Amino acid sequence: MASNYILSLLAATTKVVVWFWAIFILLPRQILPAPKRGENRLWADVVRMGFYTIIIVHFLVLIGIYDLFSLIASYVLLYFLFLFLRPEGLSRTGMENLFTQFMVFALDALERKANYGELARRRWDEFKAWARGRLPDRDKALWGIGLLWVLVASGYLRLYEALNAAALTPTFYSHLKWLKGLIRGELYVDGIYPYGAFTLLSGLKLFTFLDEAELLRAAQGLAGVLTAAGVYFAVRYFSGRRDAALLGSSLYGIFTFARVFPGQPFYPNEALPVELALAFLLPTWVFVARYLAERELVWLGLAFQGTVTVFLIHPFVGAAALAGWALALPAGLIYGRWRGQGVLWMFLSALGAVVLGNVFYVVGGLGGKVWVEGALALPAQMWERWIADATNLPRALASETPWFLIALFVTPLLLFPGGDDDELRSPHSTRTGRFTLALALFGVAILIGGSQQLGWSDLLASRLMAATLSLLACAGLGVAYGMIASWMAALVRRGKFPIPNPQSPIWSLGAVILVLVVLLVISPGLVVKEAAKAEYDIVALKIYDIKEEHLAYTWTIVGAPEVLPHTLGRGWYLNGDYFLQNYLPEVYHYDPDEPELSVPTEHVYIVVEKNIYAAPYTAKHLYQREAMEQGLWDWCRTYGQSHDNVTVYYEDDDIVIYHIHHPLVPAEPGKDERGASRIWMEITR
Repeated sequence: MASNYILSLLAATTKVVVWFWAIFILLPRQILPAPKRGENRLWADVVRMGFYTIIIVHFLVLIGIYDLFSLIASYVLLYFLFLFLRPEGLSRTGMENLFTQFMVFALDALERKANYGELARRRWDEFKAWARGRLPDRDKALWGIGLLWVLVASGYLRLYEALNAAALTPTFYSHLKWLKGLIRGELYVDGIYPYGAFTLLSGLKLFTFLDEAELLRAAQGLAGVLTAAGVYFAVRYFSGRRDAALLGSSLYGIFTFARVFPGQPFYPNEALPVELALAFLLPTWVFVARYLAERELVWLGLAFQGTVTVFLIHPFVGAAALAGWALALPAGLIYGRWRGQGVLWMFLSALGAVVLGNVFYVVGGLGGKVWVEGALALPAQMWERWIADATNLPRALASETPWFLIALFVTPLLLFPGGDDDELRSPHSTRTGRFTLALALFGVAILIGGSQQLGWSDLLASRLMAATLSLLACAGLGVAYGMIASWMAALVRRGKFPIPNPQSPIWSLGAVILVLVVLLVISPGLVVKEAAKAEYDIVALKIYDIKEEHLAYTWTIVGAPEVLPHTLGRGWYLNGDYFLQNYLPEVYHYDPDEPELSVPTEHVYIVVEKNIYAAPYTAKHLYQREAMEQGLWDWCRTYGQSHDNVTVYYEDDDIVIYHIHHPLVPAEPGKDERGASRIWMEITR
């Protein structure tokens, strides 16, 4: 693997993380009000900013003005909207003062009177004062290091294959095409498909200026990290314990690669929208539980926004988010302070979430678009290795995914009293969330046990269903561990065992680290590389080099269809069969007066497979592909016999890439040069 590719991907990942933090964590603190005084608002901000960004991008694309400036302007308008909506409001005087301050600074900047050094020093002093006030103590620092290790490991496992293979799965190329279409202002390029994930990524693309292929590779790591963080947030809330949250996030982020949970893991870009939707699922359940336990509308609003976000990223996971609303109702009655008040508000919020979460699919249908064939099942069709028969045979479930079965067995523990309550939330809130998760896992057990009688085996054999249930299982195991740990801590306190400082968090941190080490030893090995590819790695690498070497739209690549997504937005692509049918090697040459004789770009690269790439994705058209590659090989050899402007750009045992270079010259005076462009637009559509 070329080192410049690896360094570029690592740099892209760093930019994605930094800009995600800036847009979805830092920016909301300036735009959006805190959900509740004294609360940790991180996930509330991520959910709200994800909701607003998805809605804004869809709207801007539909009206045809989507770009970086319109997105920034939308965020600015959002900021002023929330200024007006705050309880104290924004007076006319306050508005005038803000406008005056902005205009004074702008005029000073234009006249070069602004003291940027003094401004920077002031901001730096403010930042240092802010940082000093938030420095964690030793215990928080140790827990933070533990969580950071889990998140970094989760991201690395999902980036491992991208770091070692430039060519990724066939689904990756569809995602690449859709993301590039969105950047160009096209919604539903191949038909209706959930575009929520791609709207979020397109916003990152506009700010980072990354190549879309690099962004998508980095995005799989980001999705895994977000989902592991979402599990941590939910388990911490359901159990009130950091050690339980650390275990739950480790199970999802790391141990799913041991294949001990059904439907997992997601290899690079097999199902990016699904995993990103799962990241928002459990936090949405947390907000529903908090509303029922505390009866504060701010949590209902966050639950609404989270459900809409999940629906727009992937409708199936959106249905799971909606199921959380129904499961939380009995939990709120039993453990919370909810006694049926506000049922109408909950019903209207849930209904509104379903409508708003699916409105853009309706708009696409009204625009004449049809659903991508098997759109909701597309991720489920990618090299399913897991337990299609597990729903028919409980023994298969026990042998192939034992940890999932253990999660179902320990579910009753979630119903017992115990666990720790954080300082900023009531015991009603924690127990409501825990009971909601327990009901969900009980429902899973009933579905699996009665699937044959109910005729739901096909539904349960869906990878989407399995992956969602595995997420719940990881959270359930984490909460169950938290319950056991809280009981053990209570025994230690009452038994007066000779343990120095038994209240110290070091003991719980050490215990969970020991558990993780034991799990690493006894679990199957982590499988981090298996996804099938659509092309040779070296082809993707060399196209990456070509994009770096030439200006946009000064080059064309001739080859198999997998090449097309690489070139969108940067260069031209011509299908190999079309090229063979329309260009003869004997007369091929660049002439501005006769544009039909050659491809009208300065650089033309012809990718020829000496050994036909055979994979499940290419097997259906293998003979046709072989004939095309043989034709391209013969064409290049014939052309090279009578021309001196063709060279071998790259060659190995599997492929050869020919480079035809013809410097462009202007047409003769009086000739119409638009013919070339007109013909070229026709053949590249």
